[in-house]
Amino acid sequence: MRFCSIEIFTINFSARDPNSAFVSMATFRRRKFRELHTFSGSSILAQAWDGSLTFLNLNTPDAEAELRDTNTQVPVIFHDLIYT
Repeated sequence: MRFCSIEIFTINFSARDPNSAFVSMATFRRRKFRELHTFSGSSILAQAWDGSLTFLNLNTPDAEAELRDTNTQVPVIFHDLIYT
């Protein structure tokens, strides 16, 4: 099984040292993410290797909402999303 974490960074433009300019805002390591589909504002939509979709939020990194189709045995590949 492959594991992939998602880490979101911000840039501190006033940092004196370029090595410390990138600051981690949130890290999501507890899931088996396959793809990051959407990142808008503080919301993230990612797909796991089992086909489930997960909503994550930078403001509440310990919470997540999972969308899963319980009627299918085969993982569905999610290809695109329009988010407004």
